[in-house]
Amino acid sequence: MALSSRPAAYTCARCLVLASARRTFSVSSVARITPRQTQDFNSGFTSSYDPTSDNGRGPMFNKNSFGVPQFYPRDLKKRVDDYVVGQDRAKKTICSTIFNHYQGLRRRRHQEHEEKVKIDKSNLLLIGPTGVGKTYILETLSKKLNVPFTISDCNSFTQAGYIGQDVETCVERLLIESNYDIKATEHGIIVLDEFDKLAKRESMNSRDVGGEGVQQALLKLVEGSKVTINVKDNRSSRSTPPITTNYTSSSSTSAPQSTPPQGKVDQYTIDTTNILFVFCGAFVGLDKVVVRRVSKPSMGFGSELRGKQGLSGNQHDLPRQLFSHLPHVNPDAPASTYTPLDLTTPVDLQAFGFIPELIGRVHNICALSPLSLSDLYRILTEPRNSLVAQYTALFETYPSRLHFTKKALYAIAERAAKAETGARGLKMEMERVLAEPIFDAPMPYVLITEGCVKGTEKAGYWGKDGRMELERRLADEDVEHSSRIPDVTFEQYREAGQSGA
Repeated sequence: MALSSRPAAYTCARCLVLASARRTFSVSSVARITPRQTQDFNSGFTSSYDPTSDNGRGPMFNKNSFGVPQFYPRDLKKRVDDYVVGQDRAKKTICSTIFNHYQGLRRRRHQEHEEKVKIDKSNLLLIGPTGVGKTYILETLSKKLNVPFTISDCNSFTQAGYIGQDVETCVERLLIESNYDIKATEHGIIVLDEFDKLAKRESMNSRDVGGEGVQQALLKLVEGSKVTINVKDNRSSRSTPPITTNYTSSSSTSAPQSTPPQGKVDQYTIDTTNILFVFCGAFVGLDKVVVRRVSKPSMGFGSELRGKQGLSGNQHDLPRQLFSHLPHVNPDAPASTYTPLDLTTPVDLQAFGFIPELIGRVHNICALSPLSLSDLYRILTEPRNSLVAQYTALFETYPSRLHFTKKALYAIAERAAKAETGARGLKMEMERVLAEPIFDAPMPYVLITEGCVKGTEKAGYWGKDGRMELERRLADEDVEHSSRIPDVTFEQYREAGQSGA
């Protein structure tokens, strides 16, 4: 009997050990299976969804503990500097505004059940001529933060009941951009471009359907209201895939959220209270309004304040002390850095044609400087996605090796500056100069000289054995003119543009 009981006891003990091992293995395995958190700012935000742990969305919300962000406005500006040349004061203001907005959202998410001080959003107004980077800076930031972002043209807005688009269209576009995620939409950014076109216009014969009435409608959106959007999917007869965006919501699964079921009408109610609104416009003529205000005798400067040129100019006869109160002022900056638009106040905007109720909801007014010749030259070569890097990469697909002399690039910048369309003029000039080389492709080596830009000679073509002649032509034309441009070779510019250095 003793011999028969020992195996049973031994078996029971062995079972207990195995069961304990299984439990230990199970616990350790679960401990190792944790949601994947991506901390890399440049790679975007990805994670596996855990309903018990909602840590927010995007790198702005991905923090170890509330109150200690992983990056600050200066870090955002460094990312923008890789793509945008100049506009340092504007970049600092924009980065600070967006950072504070999402810090307020994070605080609200972590303390929504506590009675704390409410932090209101601060909407932003960007003023500046065309092509200086108003919307491009915002687009770059939105990609880095991985938040829903949309741009709407105010030219198409009309009052309700008239032919045109209602102002709620901008919210609908944001909903589509966020892949029909309501929570993501309510934390997005809406950029209203051509905002200056909504100024009130005095007309005796027709009603201003795109002016004050649209401003009143925008007022409701900006201060916070609930917008109901009806979405009908009519793609049942098409083979197009569902709309997807690069936005990943933490309130959804790891797979993209699909669009509304085909043939079904869905209603989405969006609260615009926490949507950040950014208004952009050239505001042609506003500089004259500002100069008239600051040149009044009561200001103490009298006729000393006279704007020699309009917004398109780079020089203004304005005392520097007028700009000393502005944030991020560099006392060593050239005079062209400042314009009368830097002194814009709500009073000036009301005189321009905006209702005070709407202007009162705009808490940051930031003016962007016109681009100088030096800025345009740097835009050609320095950013990560510079035009030189883009066209060089395009020609390599032919395959061809595209080269520019420094004098050619400077001539392109000069012609673009005369067009007064900002950085957009550079693209037009590059297309004009490269039209024939693109048609004649492929050629192993292509050289663009100053004469090609000015129309006095054709682009240089060489075969595979023409590299020595190409380098000789480059050296002959790139004479010393260090007073205008840096003494850097084109190859260094191209490598810097491709590497982002």
